Amino acid sequence: MTEVENSFSLLHEDIQSWIYSQKWKDLRPAQVEAIKAIRKSSKNLIISAPTASGKTEAAFLPLISELLDSEKKESLILYISPLKALINDQKERLISITKNIYIDIVPWHGDIPSNTKNKLFKSEKCILLITPESIEAMLINNPISARKIFKKTQSLVIDEFHSFIGNDRGEQLFSIIYRLEKFSKNQPRKIALSATMGDYEKVSKVLLNKKQDPIEYIDS
Repeated sequence: MTEVENSFSLLHEDIQSWIYSQKWKDLRPAQVEAIKAIRKSSKNLIISAPTASGKTEAAFLPLISELLDSEKKESLILYISPLKALINDQKERLISITKNIYIDIVPWHGDIPSNTKNKLFKSEKCILLITPESIEAMLINNPISARKIFKKTQSLVIDEFHSFIGNDRGEQLFSIIYRLEKFSKNQPRKIALSATMGDYEKVSKVLLNKKQDPIEYIDS
């Protein structure tokens, strides 16, 4: 079995069916490595790859597989983006993957109507796409709902991770994540996506887990 075949076999059968429907000839290198890393370990992960190299799918294909495999009645993937426009773009990509497998995709920022946001509170399996500022507002204005939401967070994806390193907005985000983790019985797996990272050894400690396990790094 080749590396690609091995990684493909680790995905949930519904995700495998979606890949077939897309007529992909192969998985990309970052996807092959990320699938193995996510499905075979519980380590936190950095995926660094150029724009349009399939980073989103590298993270979400195995994470959605985990969501589908979860025996918990309610579980959620939390996707944090620095930009509303990026949330809107990723929403369409994720809807394409999940439209036949009963996972709700909920974008959350100032331009999203309340009836769309309310799906989050009714959903058993969900991907929440949100900005740091919207999380902060939720924690301040509706802490009870925030606690309920983040208590069921299974994994956390931070997109454009490099944009949060070494600035005030990044410190705000890392403080938010620390507060969210207090709501979870189990610390969610954290995955950072970035087109440019530089020396990954120097990234924020926010990606470390409670056991201080090494962060796995994929550079494609």
